[in-house]
Amino acid sequence: MRVDRVVLKNFRSHEFADISFELPVTIIHGRNAAGKSSIIDAIHFGLLGYCRGTDERGAGVKELIGEHGKAAEISLETTGGDGAGYEIGTHVPVNVAINGSGARWPMGGQVLPAVAARASVAASLGFDRDALHACLDVHGFLGLHHARQKDLLLKALGVDLADFDAKYEEAKSTRAGLKRSVSLLVSPPIPADPGYTVAQVDEQLTDLRAQLEALVDERGRTVGAAEQIAAEVQELEGRLQAAPSKAATAKARKEAEKLRDAIESLCQAAAGIEKREADLLAQNKALCEERTKLEISLKRGTILLEGEAASYAEQRDAYVAAAEAVNKMSGACLVSGEIPCKIDQAGREALVRHFEAAIAERNKKIAAWTEAVVLTRTARVKAITDQTAGIQQELAEVRAGAGMSSLPERERELKAAEKVVAAGEAVEEGRVRLAELKAKVGEFVGIGKSGEIDSAIVTLKARISHGTQLRTQVSDRDTVVRLARDREEHRSTMQKQLDQAEAACLKYGPNGERAGLMSAALGPLLAAAGEVVTLLGLPGVEITVDSWRIGIPGRDAELLSTSEQMRLALALQIALARATGIGLVAFDGAEILDGEGRAGLAGVAASGLVEQLIICATTDDEFEAPEIPNVQFVRVGTPELEEVCA
Repeated sequence: MRVDRVVLKNFRSHEFADISFELPVTIIHGRNAAGKSSIIDAIHFGLLGYCRGTDERGAGVKELIGEHGKAAEISLETTGGDGAGYEIGTHVPVNVAINGSGARWPMGGQVLPAVAARASVAASLGFDRDALHACLDVHGFLGLHHARQKDLLLKALGVDLADFDAKYEEAKSTRAGLKRSVSLLVSPPIPADPGYTVAQVDEQLTDLRAQLEALVDERGRTVGAAEQIAAEVQELEGRLQAAPSKAATAKARKEAEKLRDAIESLCQAAAGIEKREADLLAQNKALCEERTKLEISLKRGTILLEGEAASYAEQRDAYVAAAEAVNKMSGACLVSGEIPCKIDQAGREALVRHFEAAIAERNKKIAAWTEAVVLTRTARVKAITDQTAGIQQELAEVRAGAGMSSLPERERELKAAEKVVAAGEAVEEGRVRLAELKAKVGEFVGIGKSGEIDSAIVTLKARISHGTQLRTQVSDRDTVVRLARDREEHRSTMQKQLDQAEAACLKYGPNGERAGLMSAALGPLLAAAGEVVTLLGLPGVEITVDSWRIGIPGRDAELLSTSEQMRLALALQIALARATGIGLVAFDGAEILDGEGRAGLAGVAASGLVEQLIICATTDDEFEAPEIPNVQFVRVGTPELEEVCA
């Protein structure tokens, strides 16, 4: 890329300036504060949207406007990397920040869409902004942070580390997580080995528990039995205290004998009465059965007589019906059933009266027979009933005279007396049993007071408690050992994974394979820079990739003198311009170089290593520009802008 022409209006100290760059090398010179650097600033601002004294956000842009108006204008005519010519116009009013108007026109006059921001002009021309900035500012590259220096060179050289970056970030994230996990997997302190295993302790505990159980059983057979006997003694003593005395028992025994005699007499009398009552009941039963039979016979006789009367009535009705039928047919009738005759009305009535008289006679016989039987039976039943009532009265009198009503009371009294007698008789047996039990209690208590069983039980319980605690300790230690072993295995596995992540970080990190890739990519750049520094009188250029160091052999850039730093920066500018295809380098401050550096700069200018080189140098008014092939001198700061071309 070339800048062919710069036109400035009211830009900083320039009310108007029109500079054409016709040769590959242009040296802008003049006295101090003549506006030399402003020309490079204008080119920088026109291409990138910012320059020295401003920033990318637009701060300080008002300082670019001169004293001859309220706005400044910059117009650039360039030849792009494709060989096409372009004109870039920039209007810098007081009230417009960095993203003001800016347009790009082909030299043929066809207008393209306006560029939204001047910062995008460089991209529109096909160049990286950072690379273009480094080519236009001698301090632009060395002044960058080392990370941006690295990114700029990689981008300029077309090295894509996106895959390395992704794998490196993944490896770093994995490594960080594994480091945290490994740091947390710290095994707990393992207690000292007690010299026992859980199985051994369990075996001893089983034996001790068996001994304790045997002692407890023995104690139960002795002291436990004594306690049971003591409880029985206490119960017997309570019963003996509540038992009746000997006198009360003897009195109750006599009363019981009297009551038994009285009850026996009553029972004998009751037996005779009960026999008499049974006889009377049997007679009563026989009479009732006799009455039942008579009633049944009476009912049967009545039914027969009523049947006979009904039969007479039916015969009468039959004769009457037959006579009426004969009268209707032939006037004949049947009197006896054999001789037909004719019966008149009087004869029929006489016949009816005959049958009715027969029926009435039969009814009288039935009534007379029934009345006689009923009266006889009623008299017999009444006689039996009276006889039974007399027997009941006789039975009640016998019972009352014998005192049978007092029998239940006498029986209750007898039971109470027998209870007292039984309690009194049990006293002697209880006293004998009580003496025996007390003797046994004394024997068992004597055994318990020896304390041997209780002492042995206490000792065994203490040993079992200690053994249980020991088992817990051994079991806990086994658990800790197992957990520590598992954790150590897990930690070993994670450590292997961490080592793999570390290896991946080394492989894809700044000092890994990318370093080799970058070193290989930087080879041509270093070769190009080496050609320049040789002309500038420096021993060479060194760029260390792993720790990223820029300098000359044996010294970093920060340790060089100002002249050496500027020569190194110029060499890097030219190498970068050649590597990126920008082809444009601006070098401001040539007067700072020492004699060796100035001679080297002249050699660089004459070498043709770069497509276009713009140099700013401070000179006095008496300086006369020499004639150098392919170099033009432009003086600024005089009333007229002079151009000296050779």
